[in-house]
Amino acid sequence: MKSRREASAWRDAARRGAGWGAAAALLGSLALELQLLRLMELQPLFGDLLRIWRYFLLYFGLPLGLFCLALELAAQLVRGRRRVPGRVAAGAALGLCAFAIVAPARVLARRPFSPHDGTIHLEALVVLVVSLLLGWLVARFLVRPRRGGPWWGAPPLLALLLALGAWSSRLPEARGDRAEIEAQLQPTGRRVLLLGVDGATWKVIDPMLERDQLPNLQRLVTEGARATLHSTVSPIQPLTNSASGGMRSPVLWSTVITGREAKDHGILDMEVTFVPGLKEPLPFRLPLHSDALSYMPSNAAMRRVQSLWQIYSEYGLEVGSVAWWPSWPIEDVNGFVVSDRYRGGHEAADRVVPADLVERYSLPELAADFSVGNIFVPCEGEQIADSFVPPKVEKLFEFDNLAMVLGPRVAEQEEWDFLSIYVKGPDVVQHHFWEFHDPQLSSGMRLIEVGLDPVEAVYRHVDDMLGSLLAALDENTDLILISDHGAGPWEEEHGWILDLWTKGKSRADWSGNHRIDGIMLLWGPDIRPGTLIEQPVHLVDAAPTALYLMGFPIARDMPGRPLLEAIDAAQVARRPPASIASYETEAQRSSFAVDPDLDASIEAELRSLGYLN
Repeated sequence: MKSRREASAWRDAARRGAGWGAAAALLGSLALELQLLRLMELQPLFGDLLRIWRYFLLYFGLPLGLFCLALELAAQLVRGRRRVPGRVAAGAALGLCAFAIVAPARVLARRPFSPHDGTIHLEALVVLVVSLLLGWLVARFLVRPRRGGPWWGAPPLLALLLALGAWSSRLPEARGDRAEIEAQLQPTGRRVLLLGVDGATWKVIDPMLERDQLPNLQRLVTEGARATLHSTVSPIQPLTNSASGGMRSPVLWSTVITGREAKDHGILDMEVTFVPGLKEPLPFRLPLHSDALSYMPSNAAMRRVQSLWQIYSEYGLEVGSVAWWPSWPIEDVNGFVVSDRYRGGHEAADRVVPADLVERYSLPELAADFSVGNIFVPCEGEQIADSFVPPKVEKLFEFDNLAMVLGPRVAEQEEWDFLSIYVKGPDVVQHHFWEFHDPQLSSGMRLIEVGLDPVEAVYRHVDDMLGSLLAALDENTDLILISDHGAGPWEEEHGWILDLWTKGKSRADWSGNHRIDGIMLLWGPDIRPGTLIEQPVHLVDAAPTALYLMGFPIARDMPGRPLLEAIDAAQVARRPPASIASYETEAQRSSFAVDPDLDASIEAELRSLGYLN
């Protein structure tokens, strides 16, 4: 009789421990995953949740579940019938899941674990102990003799969500029909220039417009249409909000150039993680230091949908691009591309197409002919020594200078129907120098005492480049100027209560960071002068607007819309937007093109600028 009772107790412990183990796998992995999405965005990003959640389940949830099951069986072995089966596993599951929610706020997500940083380990240990204690207290009330745990519901739910996760990660289907697309084409003969200015914000621009310091941007506002842009938080950044690193530039600029959300185009983070034994890398960077893991910056080969360059090329138009992030490896397009991986050398390899652009425009000389004094000029007009600017920022501007000088030249001298140009400068300057733009935050009075605002200086530099572009455009060209997000001081807008213990701290030497409100401006012969678009626009609206202006139909799998309220009403009445199912006439499988030396140098550059921990 006793052996039957013992066997029954073991079965009960195993059954309930398995239930709590499965619950731990679900709760633990979803605890991490739910940090990736603000609750209000959960429904539209459900596909993202499933696709990314699989990784957390496999690498965090299932080990956590097995741990809880083993803990429950060990507790049963030690205490037998004197304890309630399921309570130990329940306490561990709840406590570790609480740790999964709390710890990444700063301990994991902001700064990866390192044996040289004892502060991080101490924070992690404190959070873990407190979380386990809370889990044990809750389990005392939650698990009663007749309520041993969710053993009956968790395992099938776990299996169901695993199946849904696998289904949601399938490759996009080819839904487009070339004959349908060609039937809907109504070429307008217009050209479109898409100018991306990273981190541009009305917070800086509007006060400068009031002081008549940005004449070319003022021209766009007066003669064209302006709007506030609402950016998108990446679905894979733990515990981030609009003031943090949740807006990742390669992700956002891929959305702009494809008109598709991250879950569709497939670029989800600044880098991907290669894990031994896994065919494809994780589509995000794991916040860990390990010799077993390797990382690679995201690149254009990872996109799973067509870009505007490919769409226009497919139907006979000529395209061009300068420095768009990411545009390497260069796609097979009808035109020219100076990719984001070109750094000014004579050997362009596959980073400039056609390669003769390097010598034709003397690109190495353009990149080298640069002085920080060209940008960082104090308010009274006297240049300052280069030593005032950190070398890493000076290095960044060597590359940005190439885009700023080359962009207007190719706009004037090359044949193109669609041209994209990307400028990174404002984002980097705002990260490093926002305190000098907002003196109340400043601890670095040296620059302020000489009358220097580096943030306003870089906007003047962008405005000068815009003036050169406008002079190079003909009366047949429409311009779309867009940022990927806005900017503001680091200390403001940390919306999660779990960030409270780091309130007032900055990341590395950053004093500014991202905001969800960016900018969009439209200008050209088709744009209604002086238009203010009342409702916020979105990154996904840029591609449909460009397609419409050039007489291309709008794909229904593009979630954005053409901004018709900014376009001449007579033209819209005469030519309402046409619609097609998709431009994806073939299923595109993303690849993971690797250039080890180049990838290492790009990663080092991103790290030096503070984009990577």
